[in-house]
Amino acid sequence: MAQSHLTDRVSVESIPKPKTSDALSHQSYAELKSPVDPALLENGSLRPANGSVSAYSWENLGMITHIAAVGIVYGTVSGVIYSVLNNYLHMSTTLVATATALVTFPRALRLFTGMLTDTCPIFGYRRRPYMIIGWSLSFISCLLMAALPLGEPYYTDASLSDIATVDMTPEQLATLNTDAPNRGIKLIILMMVANFGTVMAYSGFNGALMDVSQREPEATRGSVIADVNIVHYVFTIFSSFMTGIGLNSEDYGGTFSWTMGFSAIMWICAAASLLTIPFSWCCIQEVKGERAQMSGFKFLYNIFQERVIYRYAAYRFFYNVCSQITVTASSVIQSDWANVEPLNSGIASMLTAILTMGGVSV
Repeated sequence: MAQSHLTDRVSVESIPKPKTSDALSHQSYAELKSPVDPALLENGSLRPANGSVSAYSWENLGMITHIAAVGIVYGTVSGVIYSVLNNYLHMSTTLVATATALVTFPRALRLFTGMLTDTCPIFGYRRRPYMIIGWSLSFISCLLMAALPLGEPYYTDASLSDIATVDMTPEQLATLNTDAPNRGIKLIILMMVANFGTVMAYSGFNGALMDVSQREPEATRGSVIADVNIVHYVFTIFSSFMTGIGLNSEDYGGTFSWTMGFSAIMWICAAASLLTIPFSWCCIQEVKGERAQMSGFKFLYNIFQERVIYRYAAYRFFYNVCSQITVTASSVIQSDWANVEPLNSGIASMLTAILTMGGVSV
């Protein structure tokens, strides 16, 4: 289940651009972090109004399309690991566990991609170019996964999936497609690149989101973040439904007599990525600016002097370390011992997203 952390980064856009004459007078992040004193603004916003602060306005629609595409692509890529790699291709438990780790690994790079977008503008823009680059990577990866043939499943006769290979007759063993697991390697790489693309795009999006959120009046502050969170979970539910229902045929470890097929699902992910690219340029509020006055590492050092920042960073680190502890054989336990169908896994993911969305909307 994908998690959303829309407030996990302090944007360098929050730092005023000092003049050359007073550049040396700012010595700490505390002096720089709030460009405008809230007391000086009538509505209590942290920044002066500059465009709409509604997530559903045309000028912010790029944030909605982005977060919807993240829900589709990341939710789908995570969801097909069990049904495609474990069940259809029958890859080893080690490779399935490796695939899970590699697909989620790009999320650990958000700190660095966030620093990159903050400190290295492209043609003067910090948000939109990185969103376009990220979604282009995701589109190409999903397009390749959709276009490349998946081939025959490991069990060409699905009724043999409940029989251990040591108990099979020579005739039954001859029906196994032993080359199927080898085709999963390229899928793992493409899945990882697709998720890295969403992470790169997310870093640009997160900076734009923080900018809009800081311009909200005090009475409604946080509404934009809540809105995009809800949209994210709605489309995560859609992706879980798609992988749970659409990949529940016997070849994918389910019981349905029909299937959408892996290629069809990847075409949907490719379409979502492609659709997001123009919105990332036309519907994201961003003013062309100059390169940040301080280096990324100096900026990082300064903000980590704040107690709330290093405590939150420590929490995020230990939370991710502890929450990702699992066993290598978890996929086989699901398929061989618990007989978990992709439908069951999809329903569990949908319920998790619904409960989380309910908590966000309260």
